[in-house]
Parts: sequence; structure tokens; C-alpha cells
Amino acid sequence: MVDETSKNERMYARHYGRAVRGCRAHIRDVFAHGDRYSLCVALTVDGYLAARAIKGSYDTEEFYDFIVEELPHMNPYPQGHSVLVLDNCRIHHNEDLVDLVESAGT
Repeated sequence: MVDETSKNERMYARHYGRAVRGCRAHIRDVFAHGDRYSLCVALTVDGYLAARAIKGSYDTEEFYDFIVEELPHMNPYPQGHSVLVLDNCRIHHNEDLVDLVESAGT
């Protein structure tokens, strides 16, 4: 399975809180914009296969480069590394990626 995530300085704060009935929950925190980092990871049942962290966000080209450069070559089924699972994220919609995966199965 391959997936990506990101983190910035505001992601650690809770979006919801608890308060006494009739009172509003407030959060007091420093509002700071920071750098965004994104992580793309390939996992197997045995653990991590590959990982890449970048400053900024992944786009279609960056994701494709991760698949090509970081992952070992895929194999025809039923050999190891023969199944690639992706969600429906827009950056996964790439004809070059489809061609790459389909050609690995031959």
C-alpha cells in the first residue's frame, strides 16, 4: 500500500473540546504558520518498503517520481511486490503511472 500525508504547525491542535454545559470551549494557542512537510510511504505486511519526506505537498509528478525511484520494481502476480493499492487521491490519477503499473505485470 502506498499513501501520503502531510503536517504543518497547526495540526497538533484539537478541533473540538469539552466544556461545562452552557459554556463554550476555548483553545488558547499561538497561531503560527509554519512549513508543511509531506510523507509518502510504501507499506507491506512485513513493514516499510520505502519512504520519502519532502518540504511542501506532493503533486502528480512528485508522487510518480516516488513510485519510480523509491519502490523496487513490481513483479507479476503472485510474486512479492505484485499488488499496488492506491486511494482515489487526485495525484494518483496519472496515465504514466497506469502505464508503468500495467507494464510491470507483463
